[in-house]
Amino acid sequence: MAAVDLNSLRKLVEGQLLRLEDNTFQDCMDRLGLELYPGDYQPVRAAGPKGDTKNDGYCPNARVFFAAHATRGERIDKTKAKIRGDLEGCVQEHRDVRVWRFLRCCLTSGLGIVAY
Repeated sequence: MAAVDLNSLRKLVEGQLLRLEDNTFQDCMDRLGLELYPGDYQPVRAAGPKGDTKNDGYCPNARVFFAAHATRGERIDKTKAKIRGDLEGCVQEHRDVRVWRFLRCCLTSGLGIVAY
């Protein structure tokens, strides 16, 4: 197998990430969370009357909460409102939030996954 330089690998991974939409994007972010926070990251799916309590995954030990949103073709004002609503809702539902990350798939910036 031929060695791949890091820039080529980055472009390959970004290209794949940019193709993800909706739940497949969130599934990918869950796999990433499980790798980055082994033994701590917990995926969250909407269930019951409270939904996902404004987080798509969290680390109970590190108190890190994540929201994942595929923003393909979305206007920036709608994305900003989504970020604001998810952050405010998460802090309201989970008073002990230490870190909150909003992950989005960003076509317009050319950056692939963007974390806030």
